[in-house]
Amino acid sequence: MGKPQQYRYYDKMPVGLDVGGMPEDIKNAPDCSIISCSAHNPSSVDATCLRWKQIAQVIKEKVHFSFFDIAYQGFASGNVDQDPFVPQYFISQGLDIVISQLFAKNISLYGERCGYYHERSCTSNNREQLPLSSCR
Repeated sequence: MGKPQQYRYYDKMPVGLDVGGMPEDIKNAPDCSIISCSAHNPSSVDATCLRWKQIAQVIKEKVHFSFFDIAYQGFASGNVDQDPFVPQYFISQGLDIVISQLFAKNISLYGERCGYYHERSCTSNNREQLPLSSCR
């Protein structure tokens, strides 16, 4: 396994998503890389639905694996059904994903941790074949 690498995400000028750098870095990552897709980040910059669809295509072409960190579903858009669009779209495209989901603040458990870990494989019935199956 190679060393973790960062991919470009935030573009200072203009303030927003690095629409050229992010997909380029994901495309240039070694095939079968694990891509960490964070739901909340310090920049408060998120890709549009269209941009995520383009990113999903690159991930599919490169046979990458996506790890989503979804913190406080519903807080990003104000709609709990809208916030998980990206992982739902990835699944609809036949991509295997893992989701780490925290929701302590959603249920007013401040200072506590409450969450779920989800694995979704569209390509395998064998859990041991998922890239993160050894993380238990």
